[in-house]
Amino acid sequence: MNGKVALVTGGSRGMGSLTLSDVDKSALTGMTKALAQELGGRRITVNLVHPGAVDTDLNPADEEAGYITGAELVADGGRSA
Repeated sequence: MNGKVALVTGGSRGMGSLTLSDVDKSALTGMTKALAQELGGRRITVNLVHPGAVDTDLNPADEEAGYITGAELVADGGRSA
């Protein structure tokens, strides 16, 4: 068995409580890492993507990204750096 899971989180600006947004993102981070460990033996990768308002070719579900798992990928043009 093999496969890819890409979890995507939304931005926090203008979305209400930043505290709740941070809790949600922390939960997704933990879930991503746990699932990556649990499913890695089945050749299933799990990654978390934090997209920004930028056009990007970032695609953690591509075959070329097969070795990346349990990662948080930020695609925001460096705005959160």
